[in-house]
Amino acid sequence: MRGRHITDAVYLSQRICGICSLAHGAVSSYLIDAVYDNDISANAQYLRNIMFAADFLQNHIRHFYIFSIPDFVKMPDVPPFHKQNTTDLRLNSADNKRLSEHYFKAAKASQRCHEIIALFGGKIPHQHSFLHGGVTVAPTADKINRALALINSIQEFIHSRMLPDTEIIARAYRDYFEIGRTPKRILSFGLFRFGPKNEQVLWKSGVLVNGQLKPLQTELIHEEVTSTWLREEPGGDLIPDPNKPGAYTWVKTVKYNREFFEGGPLARMLINGKYQGGTGTMDRIVARSLETYLIADLVEKWLYKLKQGLPSEPKEDSGSKECHFINRRHARATFASGQDIRRTDNRIQHHHTHSLELRTQRPLRKTRPAEKCTIEHTDPPSSTSGDNPGTHY
Repeated sequence: MRGRHITDAVYLSQRICGICSLAHGAVSSYLIDAVYDNDISANAQYLRNIMFAADFLQNHIRHFYIFSIPDFVKMPDVPPFHKQNTTDLRLNSADNKRLSEHYFKAAKASQRCHEIIALFGGKIPHQHSFLHGGVTVAPTADKINRALALINSIQEFIHSRMLPDTEIIARAYRDYFEIGRTPKRILSFGLFRFGPKNEQVLWKSGVLVNGQLKPLQTELIHEEVTSTWLREEPGGDLIPDPNKPGAYTWVKTVKYNREFFEGGPLARMLINGKYQGGTGTMDRIVARSLETYLIADLVEKWLYKLKQGLPSEPKEDSGSKECHFINRRHARATFASGQDIRRTDNRIQHHHTHSLELRTQRPLRKTRPAEKCTIEHTDPPSSTSGDNPGTHY
């Protein structure tokens, strides 16, 4: 960014990553909004968050299927699965076949998420619409309707495949709730901003330590490059040093108050009280699927709240109308070591439980029969981690 205008940050920061590019652009937009004291309309915020959420969806679907599934499922003996590690495969043949097939269908579901971003962002990755001051693409009726069709298809994939597949993996690998457990030091910056000054955060930020949720203090964040292939010069510049002894990554080490903290879907779900599990490997997988389910529903809700016309709020006499629900859906889902989610007409209520159960009924669409999946899991007594499994945050 040296020598460039501050507004270039939205474009350049997205080039950090090809799969989570919009997150970097969003943070840059929030920063520039603050610098210029921009006022963001409600319509623009819905558009911003629809694109941001769709980027989360494509990322989560890929993470679960493309990154995680090959650790648990015997894949076809074709590239890129040659010499697959099959030392701990536990699924029966029917479940293995099911998840193997869904692996390939996940690519199409992820593509539909990208299509939603491209509708309102112009292109993906590295969209060009979510900028400081709002957005640049108008929410026309055809774009909204196309996005609704896409999110309905994505929701169908999540309900009929991703959630039951999560249950299958969690049931077969119950011990993975204990593997990878870390001290419950959790951090989140919050997610999905609203309000004219981006001051309202739908999923709150915070720091969770020993069951106590405290405000996030950015001044306690510290970065270091001890194990990074970077060398810090006297003036503070970082110079690539690929032969640095003891280094193993290009990523900086980040600590909060001199300790390591966990972020990501599990952190957001724990801090916002949407998941009451532990911090094991399977908890992270289940929390990601839970967040996918919740975000998909938010996208649908926000699309119906969009007003046709300009990216900013239309004038009262413009004749624009809020979109109205055509397709009602009722779903009840309970996630492992999580809570009961009851959704009717866009109201989600949470009830703490310790099982995963999903029933969906989607009238007006041809769907597979409603499915039911259940995970029974109870946290063991806490040990050195200091976790209290009976505490709900």
